[in-house]
Amino acid sequence: MAACKWASTGLGWGGGGVEWNPQAISFPPMSDSSAVGALAAAGGGVLFASGWLVWIDGVAAAANDYGFGTPGADWVPGILQTVALLMVNAITWSAMADGGFDDSVAQKVKAWVFVSFVFAFSGLIASTTC
Repeated sequence: MAACKWASTGLGWGGGGVEWNPQAISFPPMSDSSAVGALAAAGGGVLFASGWLVWIDGVAAAANDYGFGTPGADWVPGILQTVALLMVNAITWSAMADGGFDDSVAQKVKAWVFVSFVFAFSGLIASTTC
């Protein structure tokens, strides 16, 4: 029988308790760049979503508790950052390294990344001036 995450001990609720078996879990090695990149992307997505959650909650609380409306200009930095995040995640990074400046695909990917970084830094600058 294959190793399972949980092993029955016969204790606990209903006579069949559950015990954690840490040997059954295999984490990807840190040298595997694709696994580390996937974990970093997931962590960044959670952080980004948490930021939007806090922002929308603050706007809703300000409108509900104090009757204060948020002007549209205050939404621009978050929208620019969101568009930049989607643009950066929409490309395949290997296409950027396939060729030099002669390859048409590499040129388009580099231009796409440049525009997405412009959006990201514009959002960052706009967030400091609002």
